[in-house]
Amino acid sequence: MIIDVHSHLAWHKIFPSRFMQEVADSINAESEEQRAVIHHIIRAGLSDAAGNKFIRKMDEAGIDKAVLLIADFGIALGEPDIRLEDMFLLHKEVRDMHPERFMVFGGVDPARGITGVELFEKSITEYGFNGLKLYPPCGFELDDQRLYPLYEICNSLSLPVLTHTGPSLSSLRTEKRYPETILAVSEKFKKINFILAHAGARDCETTLEVVAKRNNVFFDISTYQRFMTQDELRFWMNKFCNKCPDRILFGTDWPMFLLSATQKQLVQNIKMLDGLTSGDLERIFFKNASYVLSI
Repeated sequence: MIIDVHSHLAWHKIFPSRFMQEVADSINAESEEQRAVIHHIIRAGLSDAAGNKFIRKMDEAGIDKAVLLIADFGIALGEPDIRLEDMFLLHKEVRDMHPERFMVFGGVDPARGITGVELFEKSITEYGFNGLKLYPPCGFELDDQRLYPLYEICNSLSLPVLTHTGPSLSSLRTEKRYPETILAVSEKFKKINFILAHAGARDCETTLEVVAKRNNVFFDISTYQRFMTQDELRFWMNKFCNKCPDRILFGTDWPMFLLSATQKQLVQNIKMLDGLTSGDLERIFFKNASYVLSI
């Protein structure tokens, strides 16, 4: 069994136009014609409102279940075509259509205040969502006091929190006090399993330092296809399996890097690594995620 702990619904209306523009511009193009093609491909790739295309890609890759993450970029980058409340409802509908394939983490920018807290709580108590998604580059740190009501909900129910780590778009900020902040909140909210998104693909030494200090911090390897060569991937995956075998989680960040590799290739790249045992692969692909997600 394979669980993808880091994915998104591929529909353009849930992303601010500025977000899509900056993602397209971040891809090197040698001419305006190439740039136009890239924009077209990205737009065409974000046309899967019901998640059916994603399920086909999951089936091709042998991925059994995926966590759909709702990213709240609206305040930082401009609201997308649909309201955050409707975005939550859309994800509920998609999950309800495919309950065996999808789980959902609701995302809220703490700048939304009590409205955001209430929406997140509703997503847990009424919609049956499974955790919280945070995106600090939108303008906050992980120990921001405005996040505490969200953490308290998750802590009381032992729900996981997945947070972006590292740089983002050029117009957004990078956390200034990481990893101090994750160490602080993971100590305070001990019933939360925190997942550090992308932390298995960049700044890996810091990742090892953090998980050595906390039993409730995990990390996914999403975006490794962008930041690592296959040799670097082999080195780090073997080191992770030696140092912290129970903390690694498989993730793809679908559809953000659909031009880099297919879902099937992302799975095969891990399976083909020298040095990993069948037990290592079981932990990476399923066992660790099953523990964190309580499934």
